[in-house]
Amino acid sequence: MQWWDGLWLNEGFANFMQTYVTDILNPEWKMWEQYIANESDRAFKLDALRSSHPILMHLDSAQKVEEVFDAISYCKGGSTLRMIYSMLGAENFQKGLQIYMQRHKYGNTETDDLWRAWTEASGIPMAEILSTWTKEMGFPVVFVESSPEGDQTKLKLEQRWFLADGSQLPEDSEKIWQIPITWYNPTSGEFPDPNAGKGEHHFFSTHREETITDADPKTWTLLNKNRWCFYRTCYSPEHLKAIAADFNTPHLSVEDKVGLLEDARALSIAGLGDPSGLVELVRGLDVERNANVVGEAVAILSTLNNVLRYLSDQSGDKTVLNNYQSFAKQLFRSGVHEVGFDNGPDDDSNTKRVRSLFLSYAALFLYDDNFVATEAKKRFDNFLTDRKSISADSRAAVFKISVKNGGEEVWNTLKEMHNTCEDPAERNDYYSSMGAVRDPDMKIKTLEWAISSEVRSQDLFHVLMGVANSQGGGRLTSDWIMTNFERINELLGKTSMILFQHIARISGVGLYSEEDARRIETFWIVFYITHF
Repeated sequence: MQWWDGLWLNEGFANFMQTYVTDILNPEWKMWEQYIANESDRAFKLDALRSSHPILMHLDSAQKVEEVFDAISYCKGGSTLRMIYSMLGAENFQKGLQIYMQRHKYGNTETDDLWRAWTEASGIPMAEILSTWTKEMGFPVVFVESSPEGDQTKLKLEQRWFLADGSQLPEDSEKIWQIPITWYNPTSGEFPDPNAGKGEHHFFSTHREETITDADPKTWTLLNKNRWCFYRTCYSPEHLKAIAADFNTPHLSVEDKVGLLEDARALSIAGLGDPSGLVELVRGLDVERNANVVGEAVAILSTLNNVLRYLSDQSGDKTVLNNYQSFAKQLFRSGVHEVGFDNGPDDDSNTKRVRSLFLSYAALFLYDDNFVATEAKKRFDNFLTDRKSISADSRAAVFKISVKNGGEEVWNTLKEMHNTCEDPAERNDYYSSMGAVRDPDMKIKTLEWAISSEVRSQDLFHVLMGVANSQGGGRLTSDWIMTNFERINELLGKTSMILFQHIARISGVGLYSEEDARRIETFWIVFYITHF
């Protein structure tokens, strides 16, 4: 790179190429599935904030370079390159890089040098298309509205700047992306595959609204097949219900499933999508055993449970919460019973990850299931005499299930085991689990224990997060932090002020009202003013 503005030329390429090459060498590892679930998701979450920044961010001094060492340069940079790869196809992508490397060998470059090389290789005006993607922060969401038109379905597409809080200012409508638009439905035939040199797209959306009239009216239509491009898609609940009916068919790849779940979750949180559509998608996952898809589903189930519990506490009406929990308990019950608690000698990495995810789900929803409770107690009792009898993947879940069922007695045992523990990973499992105890008074006791001499001050926030993430622990932890802040400050101020960022984050876990947001914001503004 000629200057730090082009950091993504280093880091975005590293992010993309390490996955691309590993996928070619070891296709059985399914690297792109993991990339969509992790790297792209990190970029989506950070870039959906108004505090984000462009990939190409001008820095007038090297001292400001730390501002761009983040998920935008790395993960959005890599995701943008993946989109470019799909636009160009494998052959033109490689040809353009060869031109670029040969022309600038032993020298330094700017991003426009790369655009020119790819334009020369493909004939596609890359600088024009990618200007908004790289020079402005953020990304679009494409709303899809379908209606019958003769023997076809008309799809009306509308793009908008996506923001995590769902906000829209008048000037926001000025942002328009040139979006590579592809669509797929079960009867539409072969989908363009950039890996096979078929990188053509149906068109680039350059307007606020576009229309497609090439879809089968008897089935669903999916935009952005295999999640090649960096935008979210918003479908109606009916559309998502139709897609969910085919979740367990070859029509949807893992990348498709993860993308659909991530989009529906983010859009629901932003108030732009109907949460009923999100539930319909999750409903289709009862036989899913891919760790990336299950991981997203478990995160959604947990989030919905927290929100509904909060709302039921506010209203006093637990009808919706109880109905939801009955649904959630049944979704992966068969999966938990199927994979069990123990890793087998022939388990691949996916099976081990799925088992760990199912056990975390069981700790939240199925701790009172006879099979789950019995198996967890058996392993917890063995652990008391042999600390290597439980795999690290299942240890925290076993602890949580046991303390939920065993209450104070198990809590005291965990505390004693912690005090003789020398393994940092095992120690963290105590911290994340002890707050799961169901008795509110015991949760308070856990918070008080966090600032005792038995817990290292740098580990304090792990204990607090364990309580905050537990059922009914969010508000209790937030209130406790504010009431006991001087005691926390006395401990952390002697250790590291950096740790306060974790305490600030924990103080809002599990709270969902504007009133709570303002209360927490005010508290930390006062803290900043009085301490800096």
